[in-house]
Amino acid sequence: MEGVNYSDKQEYKSMQLIKMQNNLSHHKSLFVNKHIFDESQTEFHRHEYMQINYVSEGNGFCEFEDGTARFTQGSCFIIPPYVPHKIILGEKAEKAVVFEVEFMTDFIFPPSHKINDIEAYSDFICLGMREDPKEYSKHILNLDGEICEKVERIIEDAMYEYQNREPGFETVLRSLILHLLTVLGRQYSLNSDELAADRYKKHRNEILKVIDYIHSNYEKDITLESLSQLANYSSSYFCTLFKSVTSKSYLEYLNHYRVKKSMELLKNTDKRVIDIALDVGFENVTNFNRVFKKLIGMSPTQYRKLK
Repeated sequence: MEGVNYSDKQEYKSMQLIKMQNNLSHHKSLFVNKHIFDESQTEFHRHEYMQINYVSEGNGFCEFEDGTARFTQGSCFIIPPYVPHKIILGEKAEKAVVFEVEFMTDFIFPPSHKINDIEAYSDFICLGMREDPKEYSKHILNLDGEICEKVERIIEDAMYEYQNREPGFETVLRSLILHLLTVLGRQYSLNSDELAADRYKKHRNEILKVIDYIHSNYEKDITLESLSQLANYSSSYFCTLFKSVTSKSYLEYLNHYRVKKSMELLKNTDKRVIDIALDVGFENVTNFNRVFKKLIGMSPTQYRKLK
C-alpha cells in the first residue's frame, strides 16, 4: 500500500465516500454502532473517519483492492480514513455482527495530545497501512479470553455513552476509545513477531525524527519531498503515517510550530511583524498574517498588544 494517497487519488473520486453525517450519528466526530451484515457488500467504499471493528458473531473477509483479511468471532481490525474496502460474508455465514467505533482523528487526538502518548497504540493504528500487501493476514487481531471480555466491556460502555449522551459523554467516549486503542495496541505488540515489532517501531522513530527536524529547522524552506526523504517513505505514504501519529498534516504541524515560535518573538522582542514572519519560515507577511489569525483568532499585531 506504499505510495497510495487514498484521500485524493483521481480514480477514487467516483467511489462512495461515507462521511460522518451519512451515518445518522448526529455528532460531527463520533459514531458507535452495532452493524448486522446479512449479505456481502458488492462495491468498494471509503470513510472520511477512522473505524475500529469488533466482530461479535459470524465470519468473513475484509477485502481491500490488493488483498484480503479474514475475520472470525472475536476478531478486531481497524480501517484508516479513505482506504477502499468492502465486507464479504464467509461461505457458510448467514450474517456477521460487527460493532463499529468510528471517530474523526482530530477528536481523539487533539493538538494537545503528546506525541509520546501514541506509543501504546500506534502499531495497531498502522495495521491498515501496510507496506507489504502480502501481509494482509496481519490486519486482523484475533482476541479471546479476558482480552475479548475487556474489549466487549469497553465497547458496551461506549455504546451506552453514545446512545444516552449524558453530560460529559464526549469526554468519556474519548477516554474509552483511547483505552480501547491501548488495549488493542498492547495485545498486538504481544502477538507480533520480532520483525513486525521492529517495523512499527521504525514507523514511530521515523516520524519522531521528522518532528525533531521540524523543531530544529522550522525557519528554513521545508517541503513535503524533503520530509518524505528524511523518513525514507514515499510522499503519500509519509502523509498518511504523519497524520495518523500527530492528527495533523505535515504542513499543519509546521505552521502550528512556526506560529508558536512567532508568538514568542512577538511577546519578547520589538521586531517588525514582517521580519518575524520571515524569521520563522513564512515566505511573506500576508501568508503569515492569514495563518496566524486562523490558528490564534487574532492578527499578530493584536496579539502583540496583549503582552
